[in-house]
Amino acid sequence: MSEGTIIAPQGTCVAPEGTVTAPEGTVTMHAPGTGTKATGLDDGDPALVSSGSEADIYKVQFNGETCAMKLYKDGHAPNKKVFPYLRKLHGKGLIAEVLSTGVKDGREYEIMHWYPCGSAAKYNFKGQSSEILSIILKIALALDKCHKAGIIHKDVKPANILITDDTFWTCELCDFGIADVLTDGKVSTKQARTPIYAAPELYNPKNAVARIDGQDIFQITPAADFYSLGMTAICLWMGEKEFLGKEQDLAVTKLTTGIKAPADMPDNLREIVNGLLEKNPARRFKLEDLANYLGEGEVGEYALRLYTDPLSDPVFNTDMDSPDYLGTPPRIAILFNELYKWFRLDSYPCPIEDRKLAGLILSSFENFEESYMEVFFDGKESVFSEQLDWMRYCCDWESDDNRRKAGPQDGMTRLEISIMKTIRGFGYTPEYTFEDSGETITTLDEIHNAKGDRKAALRKGLKGWLAVQFHENPFEDLSEKGRYEELLEQYLDEIHEIDPLADESLRFRQAKNKVLDIYRHQLFVVEKNWKKTRAQTIIGLVLMVPPLLFVAFGAAPALKIGAAIVALLDCIFFFFQKSVFSVGKNELLPPSTEQLRTDPLYYAFNNEKTFNSSIETQLKDSDMEWWKDDIKIRRKRLILMTFITLLYMFIAAGVDAKIDSRNSNVEQTETVEDNGEVQ
Repeated sequence: MSEGTIIAPQGTCVAPEGTVTAPEGTVTMHAPGTGTKATGLDDGDPALVSSGSEADIYKVQFNGETCAMKLYKDGHAPNKKVFPYLRKLHGKGLIAEVLSTGVKDGREYEIMHWYPCGSAAKYNFKGQSSEILSIILKIALALDKCHKAGIIHKDVKPANILITDDTFWTCELCDFGIADVLTDGKVSTKQARTPIYAAPELYNPKNAVARIDGQDIFQITPAADFYSLGMTAICLWMGEKEFLGKEQDLAVTKLTTGIKAPADMPDNLREIVNGLLEKNPARRFKLEDLANYLGEGEVGEYALRLYTDPLSDPVFNTDMDSPDYLGTPPRIAILFNELYKWFRLDSYPCPIEDRKLAGLILSSFENFEESYMEVFFDGKESVFSEQLDWMRYCCDWESDDNRRKAGPQDGMTRLEISIMKTIRGFGYTPEYTFEDSGETITTLDEIHNAKGDRKAALRKGLKGWLAVQFHENPFEDLSEKGRYEELLEQYLDEIHEIDPLADESLRFRQAKNKVLDIYRHQLFVVEKNWKKTRAQTIIGLVLMVPPLLFVAFGAAPALKIGAAIVALLDCIFFFFQKSVFSVGKNELLPPSTEQLRTDPLYYAFNNEKTFNSSIETQLKDSDMEWWKDDIKIRRKRLILMTFITLLYMFIAAGVDAKIDSRNSNVEQTETVEDNGEVQ
């Protein structure tokens, strides 16, 4: 926020305390320049700051604090009838308070806080509509407080507006020297002390009720103060010098055509100023009209509070037990909810007139630390400490808690979630309004029956609203392990139902299917290798049968020994392998909840090109390579053993044939010999 140019120190201010004798600690002072030391002052003469027709202003040290002293000149004094009424406004803010009052040597004085920024009259606000609007709305609130307390100021002007802080342009209404007490909402008075800012009813003969000492007495209402506020806005915009010396012409214009806001004034400020400058007091803007201009109902009233001071009480009523108290968290959430709709929907009107302020509030959700709302809540931590902590938590996406969990990573969706989650945590049900149909929903059942374009709504803030219905619901119990991931999956299911081609939903399903595919593939690979291993083992056993038969039934010892050797080799080759039994299907556990849900959820929201699941490590590459090598070795040995077995069978068959031939020859020889002997 830009600052005005400071030209000189503070203006004057007069405030309450109805005492006419100086209490303990008050300043006692003679005429200026006498050098008389006053009680309560530090050493050193007070410094004269300014001198006017009715009083001198001094900068003094009073009870160890730098203060301002207003010392009335002879013949001038504040209206003491208003003191009891002003006393009711102590501690309410926006109205300058008096620390001490008294009378010395016939001159009355008041001591109040010192504000180095000075009065609004000392600044150049040309072209600074936001700053002017901020000041005008704060003083409107101060005037409303005065009127409700039973007094009318009668001299609202830039010089009587003290700037207490030139960052947020906090200010206080001061100088109640000609203020008066209202009777039945009216007061009879002479014409205003400062003609430029006087309301037209002070010039209308119809309003004259009496004539005293040659002066007409007019009857006015609190509406006259709001007219002066409108003139104050014009003078802040273009400078008071534009009207000096033209008071008579100005009075005629006020009564005839009326004063209009300058054409170069921005629309929002110009319309408010024109409302304040309405000739007819009955139609003139008052505080309620200003609030309604800023937004409907409670939203407008709270928006007006935001204009006052982020470090002060933001409500009309400071009684938190009152049903009229506006600063409750649910009512703050109403404003956030309306701002959210305005932010995401092109056709939705901004709930507060000043879009700069609306932007400041919304930007607080992007970077909460040292933001507008952080300063706002921190300044009232005794009232809003829980809300301060909650909004800080909702906006802190770099926290350990948020970094550990899966979920949306893009900044826009996170901003939407921050706003919706804050609203829900403040005790108000977040709403979503469809731009095409105008429907407003608050529950999941309503969205299922909505006529609006839900797919388009996903790009207009619906994702943030949906998140708070599931995994980001502040009232959901997430203590049970896996509950957050379960709700996040439901969130993606809801998005998938609305738009089956939504990127995060597709990525989640692709990753989940890949986990199942990997598991099924692992089962297939294990089963395939086991079939090969079993087949090889069966063949090896079959190859052992012939040698074992020879061992059991072979006639020749050599054949038995050879068969035993072949069977032993076959046994060694096939049953003393390094991994006869590798991985069994029962060792391949089905995908865990983490593998089937958590890993795909992380993948759904990140920028990874490919999905890698921890289930892939279940079937170790080293085991599989070992097993494949084992199958290759078995195959080679199977070929070798088949050759050896066939060779043995061939040799055994040859040996058997030779033995049979030899036995046949022996039998023939014996037969011949037997035949010879017979002959």
